[in-house]
Amino acid sequence: MQQNTPMNVVSAPTVKEGYDTMTGLSSAAVLTISIDLELDIDQRATACQRSLDEVTYALLGFCRRHKLAATWAVADPFVSAATECVTGEGVPHELAILGDPLWVGSLVPRQRFARELDRRVHGARAAGLPLTTLALRRTTLQNDADLLVKQGITAVRTSIVDQDDVVGERPEPIRFGVWKFPVTVSLPSVDNFWDLGGPPRRARRLLRRIVRQGGLMTLAIDGSELVDQGRRGLQIVERVLNYAAQRRDAGELTVETLAATAQRLAATHQSAPSRSILQRVAA
Repeated sequence: MQQNTPMNVVSAPTVKEGYDTMTGLSSAAVLTISIDLELDIDQRATACQRSLDEVTYALLGFCRRHKLAATWAVADPFVSAATECVTGEGVPHELAILGDPLWVGSLVPRQRFARELDRRVHGARAAGLPLTTLALRRTTLQNDADLLVKQGITAVRTSIVDQDDVVGERPEPIRFGVWKFPVTVSLPSVDNFWDLGGPPRRARRLLRRIVRQGGLMTLAIDGSELVDQGRRGLQIVERVLNYAAQRRDAGELTVETLAATAQRLAATHQSAPSRSILQRVAA
């Protein structure tokens, strides 16, 4: 479905206190939220697509209720049915490209990656959709960062993997103007699905840590897992988003898109590297 409504990605508002005018960064913690909206191969039945639509509407409702901006990743924003829903919200959401092993990764020729990235970026921008973020799904980015720079991509979010493998990793520049964001925590958690208190408790613990230390956290939400887990999975997500909104309203947390964070990281890295918020990321 084509979408001609322009969407502007804007920086998140500053928190109530502690804004650093020298670096343009808040002294409070920073949370980025990204949401993957694609089904797995074994979920391509019509019923699963309807379930994904329901998950999308539910997540949009959560973000609207709490005024939380998020990065929504789809395979091709120009043709995705989710594009119109996301851009029609009053919250300054961001659309991103979701890259999978079919066109991103070590087994994919460089020419194919370049062609597919170009097609998705130019198709969306022709429709008035600014795209600056690539989210990865079950794959890793190879040495093709120059192609990202060429297409104006400034943020790359890593794949959702075992959480224990990524806690403590920090965003890092992978090429001039391009930042890689490791997933700090993902929802819903398959391992702790039947323990409804487990995943929210883990996420809140990490949020408390970055609030205390002034760090940066990337929360990734997997739409395909929510299709499988249904209402209980959505309850997990809602609990965490509600907690994040409470901390934001208390002036302890800034919540923004990956594009906004990458923009501020790049500006700070160029002007005053020693004062970058990367020094405040929770270990």
